[in-house]
Amino acid sequence: MPECQDFVFIKGRVEFDAAPLVLLHGSGMHERNLIGLADLVGPDRPYVALRGAVEWEEGFAFFRRNSDRTLDYIDLFNQTHHLADFLLKAMENGLLKRPPVLLGFSNGAIIAASILLHRPETAAGAILLRPLSPAPAADFPELTGPRRRTPRAARA
Repeated sequence: MPECQDFVFIKGRVEFDAAPLVLLHGSGMHERNLIGLADLVGPDRPYVALRGAVEWEEGFAFFRRNSDRTLDYIDLFNQTHHLADFLLKAMENGLLKRPPVLLGFSNGAIIAASILLHRPETAAGAILLRPLSPAPAADFPELTGPRRRTPRAARA
């Protein structure tokens, strides 16, 4: 399996030209867990199945939770930018031919929602299964119309 910027991933159906799916598994899972779902919801789309960069229980996660299982919002924010940077590099180097649709389950759905909130230019959209809000006190932005790039210095 290739590895890039702390992410191990599997590529599939690269012959298709549709917006790719980026598969983001739940806590304690791995990169293979959502491939069957991708076969059902997007059989004509390429996919990149990522392994979360955080070791968690008997598998991996995309960000940490606190000991009481609540979200570690600081780590979520940091890992959101880490993943978004990976997605931009993947588009630059041709791993992703265009902005992807994020397909996330639980931990993966939460980080996908966080990407839509903080770095919407890195995704064409998302399919979220069992998400929690990545920022419960924040209003979620309007996601219609063209995406605007936020300069790096402007991000908190």
